[in-house]
Amino acid sequence: FTKQQKVLKKILIPESFLIYKELGNYKDSILIYDTNPKKVYVIANGKLKNVVVITNEDANLLIDIVKNEYNISNVESFTAESYNQLLEKSLSKITFSDLFSFLNIKFDRRSIMKLLFQKLTYPFIVFLLIYMGVSYFQNYFMQNQLHQLTKVYQELKHNNVTLKMQIREHNRNVKDINKLLSSQFQDVDPFKIAYDLYHIVLPNDSAVVQMFSINFDVVKLRIKMHDKTVKYLKRLNALGYYKNVVIENTFEQKNGEKVCVYSMAIKAKSE
Repeated sequence: FTKQQKVLKKILIPESFLIYKELGNYKDSILIYDTNPKKVYVIANGKLKNVVVITNEDANLLIDIVKNEYNISNVESFTAESYNQLLEKSLSKITFSDLFSFLNIKFDRRSIMKLLFQKLTYPFIVFLLIYMGVSYFQNYFMQNQLHQLTKVYQELKHNNVTLKMQIREHNRNVKDINKLLSSQFQDVDPFKIAYDLYHIVLPNDSAVVQMFSINFDVVKLRIKMHDKTVKYLKRLNALGYYKNVVIENTFEQKNGEKVCVYSMAIKAKSE
């Protein structure tokens, strides 16, 4: 392995990998580095076939064996200093994928399941707490809304009862007023009253109706005439639905015509 690496480190990179990575351009070669002890790298067909650590006494014998086994004739020797430089150069070119290949991580299924359970438990607990909090505030809001709506309903119910009582009282008053009116006043069509008042003067009379008014049960009529005022007084009494027919006012104009104002009341049904 690379020098000065601690065994407990996460990533351990074999020196042979660094050597092969840097000397990958060699196809069929035996590379000897004069370290102590010597290190021999055998590359055949572009692949690292063998790595051997030998002493100086066994070097020649081993080289011959490797030549015959792999049918390699090219042998190159390097110094120990060149070996160290080669390692540093290759280490500076290492890639992330290379490091990932040598990660020293052991996977324990039981530990992984325990870790996943722990990691998933905390978010679940947080989610459960959030859900409980949201549910509590939602329930509190709904209870508050229910209380407010119940209060509004009770107020509307009370107002409705009061309104019904007022409507009954109003209908009772209207009924009483209509009863009073029907018993105290003659049920006479106002159009009939207007027609009779307007035609109280006949075509052959020397008079004309100037104005008439109806205010509740009081009727007033003003006639400009050359006739006697009593004649029209009798005609008003003859209609049958008037009482207290009187001449309220009479005055004579400069041209000799008289203006007479008659006042009367509509009879009640009981009269």
